Amino acid sequence: MQLETVGKLDIYILADDYVNRRGYLGQHGASYLIRITKDHEIVNILFDTGTYSEPILFNMKTLKIDPNVIDIIMLSHRHYDHTGGLVEILKAIGKSEVPIIAHPDIFKVNLAFSPHLISIGLPHEVTRESVEEIGGVWILSKDPVTLFPGVVTTGEVSRVTTFEDDAVRGFYTIENGRIKPDKMFDDVSLIINTKEGLVIIVGCAHAGIVNIIKHSIALTGINKIRAVIGGTHLVTASQDRLNKTIAEFKTLGIEKLYLGHCTGLKAVSRLMHEFDEKFEPLHCGMKISF
Repeated sequence: MQLETVGKLDIYILADDYVNRRGYLGQHGASYLIRITKDHEIVNILFDTGTYSEPILFNMKTLKIDPNVIDIIMLSHRHYDHTGGLVEILKAIGKSEVPIIAHPDIFKVNLAFSPHLISIGLPHEVTRESVEEIGGVWILSKDPVTLFPGVVTTGEVSRVTTFEDDAVRGFYTIENGRIKPDKMFDDVSLIINTKEGLVIIVGCAHAGIVNIIKHSIALTGINKIRAVIGGTHLVTASQDRLNKTIAEFKTLGIEKLYLGHCTGLKAVSRLMHEFDEKFEPLHCGMKISF
């Protein structure tokens, strides 16, 4: 795939599990406003919608961002902490025919059994119909989707590592009336080609963060990784997986890691030690620019 380069890129962290400054609200979940400029054209992409809309809209107001500027919404996967705010945020945007980019499995049931049986997929208020009624247009694709020149989704990510299999451990779905392990093939990410290299934005990286990076390189033919931003689901990683992930990060030559949400305190501590100034934890209200 031939991928153009964008001009200016600004990413606003609207939802994350951490807050370290006055005036912002945190929550368990992720949501990022991505503003991209190229040749005087601007597109605003909302990547995920957290668990609740209220803290996201509050943080947007604090940042003086009008929800109406949002052109596209992308959902990284079906879990409630990335999709829960969708309906109310769409209402706040107040526009018709807002594209909602997701994988076709977005509506599949997703279950966990710890500490008890719980549904962790789309909240009940987020349905195909409820979203369409307020102006959302579902664009469901397993293949990469170009959102703007220089900006493309990964599509369904190839699973090439073996040590990252536990990124989907503990998740189940129902197929043909039977409960089966869910490999979360709906986990998709966003690739932005800047003049300094690829910026890869992930939700929870259930496809495996190393898989996602390698898939992005294979898809674009670009092997310079300027930054990886988002949640990596290393919170449940074994020591072996964490060690191998860090080794791969170093081999891949990632210039900057901005990680939070489901990365987990243990992994954050280790990553800060291993990468020093190349690592920065995410927090609500943070702005990242390239």
